[in-house]
Amino acid sequence: MTDLEILKEALQEIAEGSDTDPQEVARETLDAIKSRKLINYDFNIDTLITVEAPVGTDPNTLIEKAITKLRGQVNCSDITLSFDQCFDAETGNYTEDWKDGFNEGT
Repeated sequence: MTDLEILKEALQEIAEGSDTDPQEVARETLDAIKSRKLINYDFNIDTLITVEAPVGTDPNTLIEKAITKLRGQVNCSDITLSFDQCFDAETGNYTEDWKDGFNEGT
């Protein structure tokens, strides 16, 4: 459930005139938003970086040049990123299911 959905649900509860004190609903809503679990979203950089060098050059010596070119492409938003997976640092689990992969009970 997104923060917006949590807020909509709370406002609907208040609007429907529930027996719950609106301030209590607000506190519970803030607690629900604050307690939302955070996970890491991993992305791959799918952009090819080309560095010219003489034949026989050790590719390891070109890494700094490649990084410099990559920085330039990032600054120009000229890179392609693709979602890879999510990682839950608390459990050490990975999943490609970004929407429901770490919901409680799964």
